[in-house]
Amino acid sequence: MLDVNIGEVTCTGGAGFIGSHVVDLFVQLGYEPLVVDNLQSGNREVLPPQVRYYHVDITSPQIKAVIEKKRG
Repeated sequence: MLDVNIGEVTCTGGAGFIGSHVVDLFVQLGYEPLVVDNLQSGNREVLPPQVRYYHVDITSPQIKAVIEKKRG
């Protein structure tokens, strides 16, 4: 694993089967993933503990607050 922080990346659906593998790769490459998932088919437990996670549906109005918080 690399010990470098390249930057932030947002992964929607990151707690699902495919998304969780993408998140793992981002972590290995030195990114700081922010995961947004409504857990309809995903599972929070598959995410690495250092990953920031928001239980939000991307179609809900709450997603705007998540994006603003990330920008802030």
